Amino acid sequence: MQRKNTQSNLKRQHTRLARKAGFTLLELLLVMAILLLLASVAVIGTQAMIKSAKVNTAKITLGSIQTAVDAYYLAVNEYPIDLIDLIYEPDDSEGDWAGPYLDGGEKAIDDPWSQAFYIESVGDDDQYYRIYSSGPDQTEGTDDDISYSNDPNYYEN
Repeated sequence: MQRKNTQSNLKRQHTRLARKAGFTLLELLLVMAILLLLASVAVIGTQAMIKSAKVNTAKITLGSIQTAVDAYYLAVNEYPIDLIDLIYEPDDSEGDWAGPYLDGGEKAIDDPWSQAFYIESVGDDDQYYRIYSSGPDQTEGTDDDISYSNDPNYYEN
């Protein structure tokens, strides 16, 4: 009788341990849901940081281009018609071109979204210029455009 009770007790203990050793489906689903929620928060935060970093990179690049445009003006006595003129001597150059004014080739005039920066003359007699990128949405004229102008009456963003 003693032996039978011992075997019975062992079976009960084994059954209890077996139940406690694993996770239920509900527990596994709950853990997976929490991990998914944490991963989505991390992805959203990372995307916002990447967008901010690209905007800051565009502003820094814009500053480099502005410096190159001013150096071009000092050498040639006019602003470039196209930013590519900062890298390659224009065909109509009269020998005053002393570039290249930007290092890095044609990629030096690309924004972080792989679109080219643009330059346009503003004001009377082409005395002012505006350099701009269409920004993250790559649509010109929207709030996220990034631009610089040497025109004191022009709003910069």
